[in-house]
Amino acid sequence: KQWYQRRVAITAGKEGKIVPIEITIRLLEKAVVSAGATKVLIDGFPRNKENLDGWEREMVHSGKMNTKFMLYFECAEEECLKRAMGRNQNRADDNLESFKKRITTYISSTVPVMDEFRSRGLLRKVDANGTPDEVWDLTRQLFLVGFCSVYIVQ
Repeated sequence: KQWYQRRVAITAGKEGKIVPIEITIRLLEKAVVSAGATKVLIDGFPRNKENLDGWEREMVHSGKMNTKFMLYFECAEEECLKRAMGRNQNRADDNLESFKKRITTYISSTVPVMDEFRSRGLLRKVDANGTPDEVWDLTRQLFLVGFCSVYIVQ
């Protein structure tokens, strides 16, 4: 079953599509539980309304997790492309064609989720166009206000 979930996730990434919510929720829950974390920062999630609805249904409304805010790294498309192409991780989706598909998916699927968090007063933006140290300093400031420890689930 894990093999199938991983294959679906990799295929979705190559196509610039979003991994099915059932798989994403199970993978996230497993990572949080195995880390023994009480506070987590989940990178790149939720990516669409289905992700948000599934997360809230399975994790928030069930009392397993409480969403404090959505952290949004605002970065120019050209800078994102430069960073993605320069990270040398040999990812199947680190190419211009996949990047363009991811941007299209982001605009159609993720921007509405950001709008939802903004309407709830739960969207926190960081200008991510700077150096890694500058971006980290801005990000860290958000967590110094009310959040003592953060676990990153990858």
